[in-house]
Amino acid sequence: MEVTNTCGEFFNNTCTLTELLSDLTRLESKLEDSHFKDLELGVDTMWQIIAATLVIFMQAGFAMLEAGAIRSKNVRSILLKNVIDFSVGTVAFTTFGYALAFGSDETRFFGDDLFFLHRSRDDSPELNHAHFVFMLPFAATATTIVSGAMAERTRLNSYLL
Repeated sequence: MEVTNTCGEFFNNTCTLTELLSDLTRLESKLEDSHFKDLELGVDTMWQIIAATLVIFMQAGFAMLEAGAIRSKNVRSILLKNVIDFSVGTVAFTTFGYALAFGSDETRFFGDDLFFLHRSRDDSPELNHAHFVFMLPFAATATTIVSGAMAERTRLNSYLL
């Protein structure tokens, strides 16, 4: 890709602001048509996956915080609650949470598409898997707030109800 510079050298002080803006506009139009869109999508996807991984580790940190704040006889129970919370939260978010939050919603308060991550209409938004993976740990981690609040206050059976 070759872009000519109307200002001559890039680092000399003889360019006017108008010339620089025209160079930037031409460069931007060439970049829009090139393979940099694929690179941008790849970098965005990688960043979302890394951030999702960090949030999942945050979930483990919450579990360790809860385990350290309770008596040792209840540690297994609280860790099992955390695993159950994450598992049920994942199933619930996949089933209907993502659809309600990010499905198509022309005039409605919540989305009515992408249930079970499946597009039911042709005009529905395209599913971005990286965005789903990024949002999933936030939704699943939010379910463990109840687990921490109820630590040592309920038995596992009553917590599952």
